[in-house]
Amino acid sequence: MELLFPDRSYDHQKLLNLMSAFTALLRQYLQLLQLEKEEQTQDQLLLRALAERPSAYPVFTRETEHAHQTLDGLPYRNANFYYQKFQLNRLYFNHPETDQFNLSKAQYEEAMQQLDRSFLLDKLSFSCEVKAREKPLDEQYDIWLLPEIQAGIASYPVDNPMTGAYLAMLDLLESGDMAAYYQLKELFENNLSSFHRQQQQYLLQSLINYTIKQGNSGNKAFVFENLQLYQLGLKHELFLEYQ
Repeated sequence: MELLFPDRSYDHQKLLNLMSAFTALLRQYLQLLQLEKEEQTQDQLLLRALAERPSAYPVFTRETEHAHQTLDGLPYRNANFYYQKFQLNRLYFNHPETDQFNLSKAQYEEAMQQLDRSFLLDKLSFSCEVKAREKPLDEQYDIWLLPEIQAGIASYPVDNPMTGAYLAMLDLLESGDMAAYYQLKELFENNLSSFHRQQQQYLLQSLINYTIKQGNSGNKAFVFENLQLYQLGLKHELFLEYQ
């Protein structure tokens, strides 16, 4: 405090006010720092700002199309991708300058499919996380709609390696079957670029955990499997926490 205010006596309240102001600035800095990394969030905020200004409707429609193109250029189709697409469509549908009577049935059906796919992928993803707790922690979870999703997903139009990976992961967690391991490994290796980095890390770690368990049970073939997976992870830098 003496370094900051050399000609003034110590004031505890002034110090508290100064620290509060500094903390507020630090929070804003971290928010902006994170926002710079999230282009999709930036697009959403811009579109919401434009949507509140009816006179900017032509700019709004151009920016909406640009946001769609940015998403379509991504290599992966995860839950967030489909939810962002749904949000863009809904924002466009509900804009006061959009003539909803000129919107087609196909546009609404596409938006509904985007919402469904987002839900399905999120549900499957989190179900894998929950199921991974059951055996180590001796817990049992009754996951709402999971059996219906597993039974009916074959008839749902989701051509997505991520869906197959989550289903194989659930099979592996529930049955411990080697066939499920090899199916998941094949999906992972053949579609690596189709997964978001965090999903790449999660799937790889799950495969590695299975090989360790099998190796500890005396299955020597899985010692080599384990080494192969570590080589794959090192090659793609999947053991780095941040990149």
